Amino acid sequence: MDGGVTYGSVNDLAADQHGDLYVVGSFHEAGGDDNERVAKWKQGAYWAGNVAVGFDNYINAVDVSNKDKVFVTGKFKEFGSFGNEVDRIAASTIAGPFWHALGTGLSSSGQTLMSDVYGRTYVGGHFALVDGISCHGLVRWDEDHWENFEPSMYFDVAGMVSDENGVFYGAGDFSSSELGFDVDNGVVMYDGEEWIRLGEADHVIDDIALDTAGNIFIVGTFWNIDDTPAYHMAKWDGVYWHGINVPAYYKPRQVIVDGDNNIYIGGSKPDDNGYWDGFVARWNGLYWVDLGYSFNQKTTALAIDTFGNFYAGGEFDNNSLNHIAMFSEQVTPFPAYPPKLLVYDEEIDFSDEIQVFPNPAGEILNVNVPGKLSAIVFFDITGKEVLSIQKPKNEIDITSLNSGIYFIHVKQNEKSKLFKVFVK
Repeated sequence: MDGGVTYGSVNDLAADQHGDLYVVGSFHEAGGDDNERVAKWKQGAYWAGNVAVGFDNYINAVDVSNKDKVFVTGKFKEFGSFGNEVDRIAASTIAGPFWHALGTGLSSSGQTLMSDVYGRTYVGGHFALVDGISCHGLVRWDEDHWENFEPSMYFDVAGMVSDENGVFYGAGDFSSSELGFDVDNGVVMYDGEEWIRLGEADHVIDDIALDTAGNIFIVGTFWNIDDTPAYHMAKWDGVYWHGINVPAYYKPRQVIVDGDNNIYIGGSKPDDNGYWDGFVARWNGLYWVDLGYSFNQKTTALAIDTFGNFYAGGEFDNNSLNHIAMFSEQVTPFPAYPPKLLVYDEEIDFSDEIQVFPNPAGEILNVNVPGKLSAIVFFDITGKEVLSIQKPKNEIDITSLNSGIYFIHVKQNEKSKLFKVFVK
């Protein structure tokens, strides 16, 4: 890729909705031009020139929101020749190259970033303060202000992803003695109201991804998740975990999905002499295909742009690749989720007047409420609407639903309430 990046390596990659790729890490040049730790590869063809000069330390993560804002986080504290303070988190428009602070920043390094369909950006790391507000390793930036989560919850987030409805999924450690919630090396979801445990592995989970069907994929150095054997990779189908064994001795650290639901992983593997090389491999649902190139050091990031160009970044520097490479074949891009606006419907609590039973439910779910119901809507754990009934009877036939967790929105005229039900 036209000389790659030099004087440092690549930590993360992110593609915007216009086909440009953002590259971050510890490097100082891209394509021979000064680009201090962040660079832009334009339209799958050339380096954009000076995107940023003067981040004073390395960048761990980058993401681009659907509102064309670029976010970076890492160990840096200043930007530019005048030492503008951007404590460990900064943002810019896709036009660049000027970066600005988000409040007073983070108290310690940010490790990972993720933007959802509402344009909100999640930041995970080892910080205890954001903009002077107490927090515990996970916060969210919404347009012009920071939002904290459950104050008693402690986070150590390795990877994050969000679905088409803005539901958050995270991999890492999540705990709260106050809530009685403790998940180590696990996967959780946050539906906007509560944290839900999806699974817990016996060792580290490094990354997480979603496919177009709402299945969750995780990779790491684990061997089991919830007692299901899974050698370094697993899939959650909404009800159960399934192991997807990676090739022997491979250590995947990244996972990404294309528009055909092929799964790509990257990381490190041993060579014939016992040294650790980098790799990228593809899982098509039946078997693994090594994409045929052995990098001399590990890969640390994968990305697919809107043109279908597939990229790998990392510590490798063999054959003049210089820490970043583009695959020789194009793949199908993952479909972009349509942007959504946050609408806060007024919810009137009438939980004392309503009964939803049994829970868990079998073929029939009973909803008892004084008077007649206006509607009842069922959503699966990905936030997808799966059943909607207008003016339902009190006995709801749910035989069309698969086993799993559902959220049901019960409406009666101007009153509404959300309930969680498990279907057997």
